[in-house]
Amino acid sequence: MIKLFESYKSQRELEKLAKDILYKIATEAYRVFDGGRIKIEWFPYIKLGSVYNDFDELKNFIIAEKNIDICILTNNDLDGTTFSNDSAGKYIDDGNKKMILLRRKDYTLEKINDELKTKHMYKGNPIRAIRDYIYRDYKSTLIHELEHAFDDWRSGGNAFKQQDDKYIKNNKEYNQLKTINFEELKEEEREFIGKHYKEYLNLKHEVAAHFTQAVSNINFYELDFDLSIEQNKNVHSIKPFKEVKRNFQMKFSNFRFLKDKERWRVLRKLGQFYEMEKDFVKELNSKEKEWKKIS
Repeated sequence: MIKLFESYKSQRELEKLAKDILYKIATEAYRVFDGGRIKIEWFPYIKLGSVYNDFDELKNFIIAEKNIDICILTNNDLDGTTFSNDSAGKYIDDGNKKMILLRRKDYTLEKINDELKTKHMYKGNPIRAIRDYIYRDYKSTLIHELEHAFDDWRSGGNAFKQQDDKYIKNNKEYNQLKTINFEELKEEEREFIGKHYKEYLNLKHEVAAHFTQAVSNINFYELDFDLSIEQNKNVHSIKPFKEVKRNFQMKFSNFRFLKDKERWRVLRKLGQFYEMEKDFVKELNSKEKEWKKIS
């Protein structure tokens, strides 16, 4: 059985890993700029193993896959592969090299370079400005692709193997049609693309990556007030599950296309995370009370 859903802890570690990676890229980008360049024109590539390895469940994955290249680039930078029109990222394992590719958004560089010109934003901390823009624009996609890389490693390469020969054949045709302008396709070709895309969205590894991505983009709790405690008004309050579920479905890409079985699996896992978050909120509030007493 291939495990493709995260534990509560590995989910949080994946989110931290994504943050550490993007902060590392930001730091390297500023180092190039500070070396005498007028502006940042590209983002440096980094290795997965160059990130500080302060993890438990992801530790062995990072050690084993330390040579995975993580790159933010455009189609013009690619050799032998391209991003499709609707693709924001890719995890590639060609047998010789593994890469996580994030599609660069030109406006990220534009805004960063504007900040570097003014130099007064973020209290004169340009690295923080670069980090914030890169994190905002690439965090969600990176988490999705990290999930693919993690699943590939822990399943021994089995996570992406398709047993259905028909699906493999259809996927080849699908990828060929995706290179053609949609307006030039025949009606039956458009229907084929739509049908096959729905099948793709229901693949176990794709559902898992979208789950991880969606969970990283929602909040289970919020800051609230406990009016019954005069000395401790600020408390963390868990949101109603209906609200969390609604936000999750909005953040889960194409949730409406999931089959009933996959939808049940996803929401069941969300419910488990919700219960863990309830315990986490109790712990947060308990620590807050202890801090209030000490201060």
